[in-house]
This record gives sequence, C-alpha cells and structure tokens, in this order.
Amino acid sequence: MIYGDFKLIVDIFKDEMFIELYDVKNDSQEMTNLAFQSDEHGSRIERMLDCLRQYMQNTNDLLKLPDDLYDRFLGDYGQFKI
Repeated sequence: MIYGDFKLIVDIFKDEMFIELYDVKNDSQEMTNLAFQSDEHGSRIERMLDCLRQYMQNTNDLLKLPDDLYDRFLGDYGQFKI
C-alpha cells in the first residue's frame, strides 16, 4: 500500500507477519525499514494497516490481518531494530 511518500508492505510467512515501511521519496532503494521506528512512524503504520484492512474487506479478501498486528510485529522482531 502506498500513501503519500510512504510504502507499507506486509509479508506473510505461514504463521508469521513482517511489516516494512519505506519513505520512497527519500529512500527509493528501500534500504531502511522504518517500521522499527515506532515512536516516529507507529501511528502512520496503524493508519495504513487500517486502510489495508478496509480495502481487503471491500474486495472480499479471505485473509484477515489481526488488529494487534503491529504490536505483534514489534514484539517478534523488535530485537532486530536497526
């Protein structure tokens, strides 16, 4: 999902979900995953996830993203914060 200068990616691997957020204007090569910067980008990610959930519902997508997806991501992968 792209919103303004930001691109959100939700990678799904079996029982795991990984979030990526990139500033495509200033990081066109997508080298810095901003999803680990929860203080600065957490609310943006939550808004984008809500938009993605709504789109998925509107298009009858069978996949459902958990409401606590971002918190779970930070809990599972926060130790890899760059």
